[in-house]
Amino acid sequence: MALTVLVRPEAEEWLQEEAAREGVSKEAVAARLLENQWATARRSPGEDASDSELLLQINAGLPLAFVERYRNLRDLLEAEELTDNERQEFIRMNQRAEQLNVERMTALSFLAQRRGVTLPEIMKTLGVGPVTIP
Repeated sequence: MALTVLVRPEAEEWLQEEAAREGVSKEAVAARLLENQWATARRSPGEDASDSELLLQINAGLPLAFVERYRNLRDLLEAEELTDNERQEFIRMNQRAEQLNVERMTALSFLAQRRGVTLPEIMKTLGVGPVTIP
């Protein structure tokens, strides 16, 4: 695909210098830079994380104050005493808990892939499951 890009003169000079140093055209240097940036943008954050960073993310839980407030709102919901504002807060809290589960499962997937095991195997090995609020 042909693409025309307008760049500042300084950027064009730098591209020309890089191209001369590498023995390629400045268009080839620009294309490589664009492809590298595209690949980096598509990479998921967990791909660059260390095992210890992934384990921290996997073991992250919800703060105690969050859990207590969630339980309180759940009790109000069951008693059919939630106000509209509390209902919205409860929905947001559910969304946050679900997001934490997604983040944990993503980290677990990366760790499993790195270790060459299945997702259920790594979960069993680590003794983890989805975040639940009793």
